[in-house]
Amino acid sequence: MTWRFGPYLSLADRQARADQLFDVFSRAFGECNLYHHAWGSDLGHYMSCGFKDYTDFGKKYNAVNKILSDELMDATRDILEHSDELLIKIMD
Repeated sequence: MTWRFGPYLSLADRQARADQLFDVFSRAFGECNLYHHAWGSDLGHYMSCGFKDYTDFGKKYNAVNKILSDELMDATRDILEHSDELLIKIMD
């Protein structure tokens, strides 16, 4: 998943918003990593989360939506664009 925030935000403001979203996904998935790229034209934040199988993914996805609904529904995130490349399962 990728987030790019408004260009009018400082890098610290962008990181704070990414950290808040990362907290939501970490609580729901339990296994997430947050990365950021702060050089050049692509000032983005990237996240990956782990899951056991597609049923587990569905449960965690629902947990994310509940947290967002309960805690961040009215928050201004200043997200300029995002990617929902969330579901990628690597098979052994």
